[in-house]
Amino acid sequence: MRLVLATLLALPLPALAQDSVPVEDAPFKEAGNLASRLEGTADMAGPFSPVPPEAITTELVTQAEVLDVAGNRIGSARGVLIERDVPVALVFEVGGVFGVFERPVAVPLIDADIGQSATGAIRIILDITAAELQNMDRYEGPPLAE
Repeated sequence: MRLVLATLLALPLPALAQDSVPVEDAPFKEAGNLASRLEGTADMAGPFSPVPPEAITTELVTQAEVLDVAGNRIGSARGVLIERDVPVALVFEVGGVFGVFERPVAVPLIDADIGQSATGAIRIILDITAAELQNMDRYEGPPLAE
């Protein structure tokens, strides 16, 4: 029994690891436009340009790489909250292991920069850390946009 328990506890450990972008390439939050802050890394070469609010869809954000302010990959978006035909928040699933016991949290769109490269690669930079994302209250609002 102890062997099984120890094995089960060790399984999620690799899932906690996060990739980092070299500090020279990290898209730090600072004054200026999004395109000037988002420099492509090896997997996303080229300049980025802001995605206009009317172009933000669930399909777009679920395909995006999500980074924190330090350039660390922190997960992926699960959907977009839209009010009066305007996107207002991104929803993430946090706190689970392999999809079990996850809970939704909403990050206001004002706390996120969304950019797209010439090749179509999407990147979302959140003004919060992975730990802050984990500690957010559960989202219990209206259903997400399709």
